[in-house]
Amino acid sequence: MNKTKRAIFDAAIKEFSGNGYTGTSVDSIAIEAGVAKGTLYYHFKSKEEIFNFIITHGMEELTHSVEGTVLDGEDILGSFRQICREQLGLVHQNKNFFKVVMSQLWGQELRHLQLREAVRKYIQVIE
Repeated sequence: MNKTKRAIFDAAIKEFSGNGYTGTSVDSIAIEAGVAKGTLYYHFKSKEEIFNFIITHGMEELTHSVEGTVLDGEDILGSFRQICREQLGLVHQNKNFFKVVMSQLWGQELRHLQLREAVRKYIQVIE
């Protein structure tokens, strides 16, 4: 992820976390990211696309963290303990991301369904 996309990613998480999906605008994300609105639209077509990007990449980052933890475990119980520690650390380090996930998990709009699918895949990795 390049520097601009990372700034948008971090800003979007902060905005969605603080204001909810409906209360967040593309303008507010651009301002928080410190980029021009045109720059934001160069990378993303809509607020929905930004939301999908943060969910996709956020869940990928979490998955990579957990996969590394599982590979380090010597036995099932040891792996389980490591996963629990890793999960708690990830929740603590990514409070705003988890707040977005939890606030958008329910509903029947496409973003809700896609988020539930991403969480399901993440749980499969842990299993």
